[in-house]
Amino acid sequence: MLQVKGIIEIVACAALLAGNYIAGKIIVSAFQPMAGIILRFSLATLCFIPFLNHQEWKKITKKDALLLLSAGFVGGTLYYYFFFNALLTTSVISLSLINATVPLLTIICMALIFFHVPTIKQIGTLILSFIGVFLVITQGNIGADMFKGHIGELLMCFAALSWTIYSIIIKVIAGRFSSVFIVFTSGLLGVLFLLPVSLINGYWEISTLTPLHIGAILYTGTIGTALGFFLYTNAIRDLGPSTANFILFSLEPMFVALFSYIILGDQITKWHFVGGIFVLVALAIHSHKRRPKKVDEETYISPPSP
Repeated sequence: MLQVKGIIEIVACAALLAGNYIAGKIIVSAFQPMAGIILRFSLATLCFIPFLNHQEWKKITKKDALLLLSAGFVGGTLYYYFFFNALLTTSVISLSLINATVPLLTIICMALIFFHVPTIKQIGTLILSFIGVFLVITQGNIGADMFKGHIGELLMCFAALSWTIYSIIIKVIAGRFSSVFIVFTSGLLGVLFLLPVSLINGYWEISTLTPLHIGAILYTGTIGTALGFFLYTNAIRDLGPSTANFILFSLEPMFVALFSYIILGDQITKWHFVGGIFVLVALAIHSHKRRPKKVDEETYISPPSP
């Protein structure tokens, strides 16, 4: 029964997170990317306040403060800066497929940082996922100018790398603080880092504002972030991190493709399909026959993006 409940939760989470791509595309049509990030996380942090354990603030040491600041800058500022700017020029289908490589990048980077030799399986899955991303970015146009005009996809690669670093940082502090507290502080600090820059540089010019834009902001700040996070953490408890993340990162690009086709009118190319197969096969190999562990013993998996 728990498995059925967990599967429903993670499928719903994948659909909600996929909606963030569509909402983000709508937001950047009216707001500058920095303004969009600030509005989203201002709402999201407000949603998390009732669920905070305020005793956790008293546990923060100087080392914790440095790690939380780093997590806020990398995961709350850099990732979403790259992500929202990528939305300006690139298909959300491409962005979601690139983002699906984050679990694989995290495993490899953690192995290198903590002086573990990556296994053949880990290296193989990373190569497969990179082939998939390469095909998605180039759309099969392999030549001297294959990356020309693909700045959005390259920005999303930097975003995926930023989230990988964020995942590693919060792994270090995951045992001391709840995931709600970590996500709250990351979002809050992300806003605080961006707000002065956005005010000084006048990033609050609004080209147009309709009920659709307002709805997109409300969606990403509440349903797409807060509710998505709680569904994700419940699914982790019911299914375990490996199964939950495999389902999430496999289904999210599919939901993005479906929603973007219906709502935005995006075209799904054969290279999206082929590249997606490489990424999904890599995720399947990564998750196959992994011995179940308790969540507390599992490498901490960061809350999903975007």
